[in-house]
Amino acid sequence: MEDIMQELISSLSSDIEYTNYRVIGDKIEIHVRSKRIHANCPVCGTQSSKLDTTYARKVQDLPTLDKKTTLVVHMQSFKCIIPECSRKAFAEEFDFVEPRAKRTKRLDKMIMGISIGASAVKAAEIMKAEGIAEVGKDTVLSLQKKK
Repeated sequence: MEDIMQELISSLSSDIEYTNYRVIGDKIEIHVRSKRIHANCPVCGTQSSKLDTTYARKVQDLPTLDKKTTLVVHMQSFKCIIPECSRKAFAEEFDFVEPRAKRTKRLDKMIMGISIGASAVKAAEIMKAEGIAEVGKDTVLSLQKKK
């Protein structure tokens, strides 16, 4: 099982590493953490290794082993080292998920694929019935508007 988890996480990003998982009924939580020692400020672009804080962010992902999957990403926030910069602290970003998003990009892609041939209500019902993800019709509509 550990090998499967390692492979799953390495397919998402080389900047995170698998730490553990927990099965809770029909759901699985996969815990990962950042391997980065620095990040670039999104405002001024300066690289900083000055850690501000760490926190856990939950992100829904594609099902794993027929279970709804949540990634618990233990992230870091860094302090910008440029005193004149308007951003004092910033969170690191990853390619597999948009900033502040609740779902991975690949789950959003699957949701869009399912919703192409169905109404938003039906797409949400299909995803719930198939154990893919817990999303409502409003989420489906929001994604359709973005794309």
